[in-house]
Amino acid sequence: ETGRLSVNLVSEPMLPQVAVAGAVSGAKRSKAGLFAWEAAENGAPLIGEAPVSVACTVVDTYETPGFETFVCAIDGTYVDEDDLTEAGKIDYARVKPILFEFPTYSYLRTGDVIGPCTGMMTRRNFLSVAAALGAGALLGGCSAGERDAGSTAQDRAVASTDVPADATDESDEEVGAMGELLMTVTCGEAVVTYELNDSPAASALLDQLPLTLEVDDFSDNEKVFYPPEGLDVTNAPLAETGEAGTLAYYEPWGDVVMFYGPFSPNGALFELERTVAGEDAVAGLSGTIEVALVE
Repeated sequence: ETGRLSVNLVSEPMLPQVAVAGAVSGAKRSKAGLFAWEAAENGAPLIGEAPVSVACTVVDTYETPGFETFVCAIDGTYVDEDDLTEAGKIDYARVKPILFEFPTYSYLRTGDVIGPCTGMMTRRNFLSVAAALGAGALLGGCSAGERDAGSTAQDRAVASTDVPADATDESDEEVGAMGELLMTVTCGEAVVTYELNDSPAASALLDQLPLTLEVDDFSDNEKVFYPPEGLDVTNAPLAETGEAGTLAYYEPWGDVVMFYGPFSPNGALFELERTVAGEDAVAGLSGTIEVALVE
């Protein structure tokens, strides 16, 4: 009648009253006395014992045989401060809301943390799933063999960015003179040279070189590869420039990211440094790559 309602999560101590509420039709008997409640700012009743309550306004109604389904806009969410994390988010591991499983008419406990969602899938697995759903990408090879006249734009990008030997020697000589660390990524005829910073993450990557592994596409602005061991991100700087040419490490998925286009900073994306030669070749990398330290 008022167009206002609330959605209240149920905790285990509330189950005796909840069982009554589920067994009795509101059309035959009022349930208002089952719980103590107070009005939200929009006038909707909030159950005092509920760990989390959401006050809503009905914006649409769908009628089906025996039921009315309400589409609502959320006006406010109410939760005890003790049930918030330090970041001000609802701590569901503490709240432990109860679920009702309809086919067996059973109540189920929740709240146990299995693990972070980012730790359940690597970018490689993500790409495999995307490909299975019809989102596969066309990948070119890294062969250094002869190219035919119908070479793709990707092939031309690789072919046109080879670094002359004398230019590479000058870069190595100049950077080496300053005591900085260089790493190359080689794919067929293409060579990309990265300068690395002195963070523990970069050092952990260098300790694993040389590596021969597969490079993967991710999105439309980055190539990624997975070192055998994770990198130590203690005191490592975040990758905040958003610039093409950045070399970074995405800690949740354990992959090294080579950006060839602008990107959005991320609190779990740590900078290893950036390209000093061959930046235009990154977009054309595919298949097997060799990652090595420049001595």
